[in-house]
Amino acid sequence: MKKTILAVDYSTIMHQIFKQALSQEYRVLVVDNAIDALSMIYHEQVKVILLDILMPGIDGLELCRTIRSIPQFQNLPTMMLTATDSYFDKVQGHLISNPLASE
Repeated sequence: MKKTILAVDYSTIMHQIFKQALSQEYRVLVVDNAIDALSMIYHEQVKVILLDILMPGIDGLELCRTIRSIPQFQNLPTMMLTATDSYFDKVQGHLISNPLASE
């Protein structure tokens, strides 16, 4: 059985890219907001979260903090993606810039 990756990004284009790039090796679930992401991690056996920092409403940083505050998800691996590479983003932890972001 394939391990499950949850991609949280408001861009439907990114949803397709995640699925296309990862679905051969992983079961890829995609949602476009923090509320749906929280629901998904409770109802699915998610092994890794790919999380966009810049989302409308509850942003990726706040969602990550919320997930880390829930005991059973404290150690859930999370990769945060961003279209910017500003100093603020870098001081939050390791940074992976989104290579598809518009300049």
